[in-house]
Amino acid sequence: MKKIKNLSKFVCLIVIFTLFYECRKKDGANHVNATERDSVKISKFTDARIKKILSELPVGDVNDYYKQYENKFNPRFTGGKFPLVFFVHNSVINELKKNYVKEGDFVHLLLTDTGRLDLLFVSQSDNRKYYITSRSSLKEVDNFNDLNNKFMSNIYPEMNTVKNNLCQTTRVGNSTYENTMEVIIPYDDFIKYNPKNSSVLTLIPGIITKDKKSSNGKSKMHHFTLIMGVLKENESKQLIWDNQYFYYDDFCLKPPGC
Repeated sequence: MKKIKNLSKFVCLIVIFTLFYECRKKDGANHVNATERDSVKISKFTDARIKKILSELPVGDVNDYYKQYENKFNPRFTGGKFPLVFFVHNSVINELKKNYVKEGDFVHLLLTDTGRLDLLFVSQSDNRKYYITSRSSLKEVDNFNDLNNKFMSNIYPEMNTVKNNLCQTTRVGNSTYENTMEVIIPYDDFIKYNPKNSSVLTLIPGIITKDKKSSNGKSKMHHFTLIMGVLKENESKQLIWDNQYFYYDDFCLKPPGC
């Protein structure tokens, strides 16, 4: 009889554990599905697929900027120091529009190091920093000084080396000041993106290949920049670029400032 009771307890424990596991599994699946429904299914991307999509960028400055970045930093979708792209989920875009970015504001992005090059959103109202890329909602940064110190000692020196080498080899640009640390996207450009379930805002890293000047007369050439574009699904569920939506290089870069 004692053995039967012990066996019954053991079976009950197994049933309880199984039910608990299935509930957690279901909750996790719902979270992933909610994120994926928020835009296109980023979780299914691979290096090869992203590189193919990036090879289809329209001819011109957009393509030239990205190609220079690709040649100099050998970026990867996963792993490595430098990413191929940054994705911003539609739920984050809506959260920014609703609570953080008002008419007349700008979208202030700060380069950082979260194990690789990444972007933080900086609130204009209180200067708080938030994680913004490849997530379903904003999350406030609680260790910014650590992130910034890591960025300044790890990734940023490499960015400066690339910039200065390009200045020396091309004899164009200005190597007397450092590479980009901040990018500001004008409100009027940002607000034009209307999030849809079949699209995702994509920030494409690039290196400026033209001798653009900032408002204070400093050269922007060879500086890191971002190209804001939109990936969308066509009727065949294939990912394509919305060629009517690319914004770049008029963004304010710091340094050289604007």
